[in-house]
Amino acid sequence: MKETTRTAPSTGIVYMRAILENHTLSTGLELKKGQYLCVSGASRVMDPTLFPNPEEYDFGFPRGSLPQTASLHEFNFMLPNTEFLNEDYGWALPEKAPVEQYHNGNFNSCPAALYKIADLSGAEFQELHRVADKGSMSEDNPLRAVYDYHLELGKQKVYHATLFIVAIDLDWKKNGVLIVTLDDDDLECNVDSFRIKAEESGLSYVNLKIGNSSWEEEKENYEIEPNGGDNGNDDDQGENNDPDNSPSRYDDPGIAESGPTPPSGPPAYGIYVGVYAKTGIDVDAVIQKLEVCPDKKQTEDFYCRLQAVIPGTSQDIVEAAYDLHASRCTRNQWLDKHFFFVMDTPDTSDNGVLLASVGSVIKVTRHPRGVQRIECSGRIVFQQIYCSLRDCDRDWIALDPSFGHFSYNGGGSSESMHLLDPNWGHHRGWGHIIDEPYRGWNVWSDRPPNSDKTSSLKEAVRKFPYFCYLERFRTKFSRTTFICEDSGDADSKGVLLVKVSWDGLAKGGVEVMASINLSDNVEVRRLPIRDAYDILQGVVEEKSNGEHQNQVV
Repeated sequence: MKETTRTAPSTGIVYMRAILENHTLSTGLELKKGQYLCVSGASRVMDPTLFPNPEEYDFGFPRGSLPQTASLHEFNFMLPNTEFLNEDYGWALPEKAPVEQYHNGNFNSCPAALYKIADLSGAEFQELHRVADKGSMSEDNPLRAVYDYHLELGKQKVYHATLFIVAIDLDWKKNGVLIVTLDDDDLECNVDSFRIKAEESGLSYVNLKIGNSSWEEEKENYEIEPNGGDNGNDDDQGENNDPDNSPSRYDDPGIAESGPTPPSGPPAYGIYVGVYAKTGIDVDAVIQKLEVCPDKKQTEDFYCRLQAVIPGTSQDIVEAAYDLHASRCTRNQWLDKHFFFVMDTPDTSDNGVLLASVGSVIKVTRHPRGVQRIECSGRIVFQQIYCSLRDCDRDWIALDPSFGHFSYNGGGSSESMHLLDPNWGHHRGWGHIIDEPYRGWNVWSDRPPNSDKTSSLKEAVRKFPYFCYLERFRTKFSRTTFICEDSGDADSKGVLLVKVSWDGLAKGGVEVMASINLSDNVEVRRLPIRDAYDILQGVVEEKSNGEHQNQVV
């Protein structure tokens, strides 16, 4: 698609900028204030200095992305000796940046802006773009002007607002590039920068934007001197430089002391997730459950990577995993430093797996150190829990109680949901009201196929034990009481509060839960919608609800 757009653009795009002050280019061409500088995108994509044999359709299109290396503002700025860079040359950055509004912003899907100050040719800058593998902006300005420009660019929320990369040296292969942050780890808007190898700048940017590393960690591990040397840190962490030392399979723990051989690069999401397993567990089978769409990707692209097989009890395995994880992250720089999985039971269908937090801050969210048991499902684990935690869209554990909600006869509108819970739809990954799940009801052989919606109170009671099984890992989910909304006018008619007398043990698998009959152990009360909600909160928190007056139906 990219090559097709290049060879047959749909429009003749022309980029235009106004000249704000008189200036003479290095070629001698004089630009007058008030004139316009135009660059034709169509002519650029047919430039043989950027695209060898531009008339030919390149099916491989190895460039990675359409080039956007056109210098929209070209200034005659000759670099001084790098030992004498100072404010006289426009290289000083301010100590603080006005970026408080981005503290809670989500830029995980945004590329880094890549600028150039060095007088690189289009082909040279395109090569840098490929090596860095990030960014799509280019400006030819002193560093302070780049800073000012980026503050305005950040408002568009197209590129990362507080991180960018600058080509400051003609010999960038030896002397690296500059990575700049406009906000420090403490979110005090302190500006900082360091030189980094061009080939490592893209990965460093990914680690920073998803919170897998702090700014100080990246600076300590990757900063280099202008002559191509490093900052004294000889640790080539995570790199697999031996061509004969192939990366370990996703289910291979490697040597017990050092762990598996890390992959040669990061996955599409940017990081791998460590897995620690109890001796005797079929790790391959469990990782196949944990992985998202394992049948649609190569095994070398799996996010979940086994780090160690550990004997002992569940507590022993968790403690050993905590002890090992720091060293495993040191060897594999793309391994998530904040979270990992622990397989402590062979019965993952019933008991799930453990998700462990090392106790750290991601962006502005602090996740406590601890473990929680979660369902062993790629969709549940990655999409609903893990990714939400990494993106800081979910709390580590549910802070408020939650309960089941069935609806029929026109009930279940968004208006009634908001009457039940005014914050419905805005909770951080742990909704109070868990609506009837649209999955799994086919475990009853006497139900017509594809009939997922509840049609009566009797059917809701029948489904409730299985509902509890689906939500068995929610620690504050009510397993004795739920709500039935049996009309389209809950505001005036109220709802049914249903209490079921049973032990609430959601174990044994779907077939066992589907066979439980609770129809003789039910108490039903009709209540105003907010009273039902308040009572349910008290039930989950083990508070008395005796003060509420109601009518038994």
